[in-house]
Amino acid sequence: MYWNLGMNSDAKAGISYSWNGSSDSLWTNASNWTPSGVPSSADDITIPSTPRIPIVNDHVTLNGLNLSTNAQIDFNGFDVTVTNSFTSNAGSVIQLRGRKLTINGIANFFGGTFNENVSGSEIIVSGDNTVFGNGSGGPTLNSKLTVNTGRLSIRNSTFNGVVDFTKNNIGNDACPGNNTFNAATSITNTSSSYIIFSNSTRDVYQAPLEINAQGNGAIYMSYNGVNTSFNDDVLVNCSGTGGVRFGASQVQQQLQAEKQLSQEA
Repeated sequence: MYWNLGMNSDAKAGISYSWNGSSDSLWTNASNWTPSGVPSSADDITIPSTPRIPIVNDHVTLNGLNLSTNAQIDFNGFDVTVTNSFTSNAGSVIQLRGRKLTINGIANFFGGTFNENVSGSEIIVSGDNTVFGNGSGGPTLNSKLTVNTGRLSIRNSTFNGVVDFTKNNIGNDACPGNNTFNAATSITNTSSSYIIFSNSTRDVYQAPLEINAQGNGAIYMSYNGVNTSFNDDVLVNCSGTGGVRFGASQVQQQLQAEKQLSQEA
């Protein structure tokens, strides 16, 4: 049930669609969806693993997008925007083909491969909570990635494109680790809460890393992950009071004590 105010066709409840691909691969063919119809900006859609994958043939805005295990979607030269929630699961494949995936809500990259195919592809995330990976695996992202989020968790993920992470809201975050960054990476904290990297497992940085502490919350690198590798230049900028710390808090306390003793001597 919904209220339709006057002649406003947008004042309606969203529909939950599932791709079936029964007729062809065209996104805008109503018979390819269950129930029959073409998803609009108010709707949530699920793409399962099907022999005939959906090929986007217009710019698309959705409320929610869920890629089931082994599901695929081809952007085919068009942009896709998700306003509320996005989930990709293990084995899923998104062919970006030089276009943008924009997520303005909760984003769960539990798995999947995000292929660029041609240069210019970008994933842009801005929402309250963003998760990369879970206990059983994580995604491989081959495009540029820009994340500006309140809460952030990263594990078991591979980033082959330029990455820019910004944490902007309260709530302490601990990223478990086992991530590989193969292109230039930027990590920024503008909040009053801390964020931890390599909380339990090492991370590997194969390209330049820039760390920006701009708020009152600290950035912890290589917290508990043994043998985290920094294989290129590391640039640290501290304009806030939180600072940047390498190693677990116990190590930091020991280093601070040794520094104090050295100064007193």
